[in-house]
Amino acid sequence: MISDKDNGQVLVAYATKGGVTEEYSSIVAGILIANGFQVEQVDLRRNKRPEISDHDIVILGTGVRMGRVYGRGKKLLGQEALKNKKLVIFLSSGIAIEDPEQARQKFLLPLIEKYGLQPLDYRAFPGRMPEPGGNKDKKKDTSDPEMVKKWAKDLVEKLK
Repeated sequence: MISDKDNGQVLVAYATKGGVTEEYSSIVAGILIANGFQVEQVDLRRNKRPEISDHDIVILGTGVRMGRVYGRGKKLLGQEALKNKKLVIFLSSGIAIEDPEQARQKFLLPLIEKYGLQPLDYRAFPGRMPEPGGNKDKKKDTSDPEMVKKWAKDLVEKLK
């Protein structure tokens, strides 16, 4: 998705397994485009090392499975070039269903500290999680697209 307006070049990269993080990334990208940003949206399953040097702003969305942040998201955060970019990170997680702040502290803060990053914002949003009883194919959907829309609209001002 590309816009011809000019508020800045944005990379919205995401690592997803259940699809919630991709959905959230699309919401963020759409709101940024509507507000004049040029946006490239990248699925890290298909493009494991996107070129970030062409972008002023990098937004990473990732998920958590079995208590671990997806490796492709962590690899992007480890790139040295991020230290010269406006950075935003978000997470979709089962833990964020009940306590988004706990998910932020448990999963994102250690990565921010490990890589010496200074994101403009980092958030955790509810995702999907397996239903109790061991059926891995049945997921409890607690995703909240409206919460992400509100956050993305607030994010526009931080990124200008």
